[in-house]
Amino acid sequence: MQEFRWTHLFPLARETVFQLLADIEAYPRLIAPFRNARIVRRDGNRLYVEQVVMAGAMPLRFGSTALLEPPVALTIVTDETSLGRAEIRWELIEMPNGGCRAEFRVRLGAGALIPRWAVARVWKSMGRQIMEGFARSLEAHAKSPFVM
Repeated sequence: MQEFRWTHLFPLARETVFQLLADIEAYPRLIAPFRNARIVRRDGNRLYVEQVVMAGAMPLRFGSTALLEPPVALTIVTDETSLGRAEIRWELIEMPNGGCRAEFRVRLGAGALIPRWAVARVWKSMGRQIMEGFARSLEAHAKSPFVM
């Protein structure tokens, strides 16, 4: 199983970072590859989501299941797509200075219809864009005069 990781430090409380990560329907406004994200069902801390994500010029429509573990983690498992299954996990670690370290991991599973090297290339690019999108959003949030 192939895995990619990114880490970023935020000057925000872990709870604030988690709230922004858990707002899945806001992803299209925050993250370049996302075109649509809609929660179709809720079952406690489990969300069932339909989304459209751009993989280069190719739109991918798929479902996923998100497990919210406030304020520590968010795990998203995609349904089968042409890119196979993927497990996306955010872990939030409180820092002694009051900030938060976000660890973002994408673990690729089986079932891809295209070569593994191409799947890895697409996810590596999308993962970087996802982390950068959240970093921009959270840093703007930190500068907001309404942040407590």
